[in-house]
Formats: sequence, structure tokens, C-alpha cells
Amino acid sequence: MFKSCFLLLLDHLTPILLFMNDIDKLAQATKKSFDKVDKQFTNVDKRFTKVDKQFTEVKQEMKAIRQEIKNSERRIINEFQALAENIHQDVAGANQDKISLIEQKQDVLEKRVTRVEQKVGV
Repeated sequence: MFKSCFLLLLDHLTPILLFMNDIDKLAQATKKSFDKVDKQFTNVDKRFTKVDKQFTEVKQEMKAIRQEIKNSERRIINEFQALAENIHQDVAGANQDKISLIEQKQDVLEKRVTRVEQKVGV
């Protein structure tokens, strides 16, 4: 009798044990899937960190480029102002030289006219 009860109990427990075994397999598969998803999230997080670092580097480079452009603008303006001042001084000097030559020619011409007038008796 004990044996028959045991066999009957075993017959009822077998599907439960098989079901529990399936649950264990399902739990292992689920854990594997979660581990895989977790690894993928970790990889995505690493990629975002890398992109963020690159973005930060690009921003710093852009800031440096902007500063370099501003410095170049200042240098160009200063060089232009110096060049304009040099041209102004050169033109002023050339005009002064031209005026001086004209005055010398005028003196020479006035002396010639005076000599001619003296000879003619005017």
C-alpha cells in the first residue's frame, strides 16, 4: 500500500517536477537575456560617453578657433591701421616734396621773368 501511494504521489509530482525544471530553464534563459540586454546597455552607455567626450573636445576646439579668429582680426586691424598711417605719411611727404619742387620752379621762373623785364625795361 505504501508503495502504491508512493507511486501515485510520484505520478502527481513528476509533472510538477518537470514543470519546475522548465521554470528553472526559463529562469536561466531569462537571466541570460537580461545579462545580454544589460551588456548592450553598457555598450550603448560607453558609446554615449565616448560621443559626449568627442563633443566636448569639438566645443573646446571651436572655442579656441573663435579666439584665434578674434586675435587674427585684431592683428589685421592693427596692421591695416599701421599701413594706412604709413601711406598717409608717404603721401604727405610726397606732397610736401612736390610743393617744394613747385616753389623752387616758381622762384626760378620769377627770377627769369624779372631778368627779362629788366632787359626789356619794364
